[in-house]
Amino acid sequence: MRSQDSPRDLKSRFVVVQMETTIKQAEEERAKAYENAKRLFEECQPLKEEVDILRMRAGLDIVSDVSEDTDKFKSDVPQACLSCHQQIHRNAPICPLCKAKSRSRNPKRPKRKPDE
Repeated sequence: MRSQDSPRDLKSRFVVVQMETTIKQAEEERAKAYENAKRLFEECQPLKEEVDILRMRAGLDIVSDVSEDTDKFKSDVPQACLSCHQQIHRNAPICPLCKAKSRSRNPKRPKRKPDE
């Protein structure tokens, strides 16, 4: 049987649940905004082609190519925590949910002591 939790423990648990909920909502909103921006970008491509054709007919220079703008429209790919599988930023040193440290692909090597 579990001993009765102190008010401090209950409050800290409540705060953790609120933080997790807020993080999940923010991630979902960010994903929706990204998809919306991507959809709008794809809708603009045919319009740009039409404008380029009209500019060529009028003897004007063509505006910069959309493929140049596509390179700027890349997002960071999140990585999954090895312990809890939560999506975290690829450069995050620890998982905000379970506090597990992420493993570096290029770990630091210990300094060698000079041989005398």
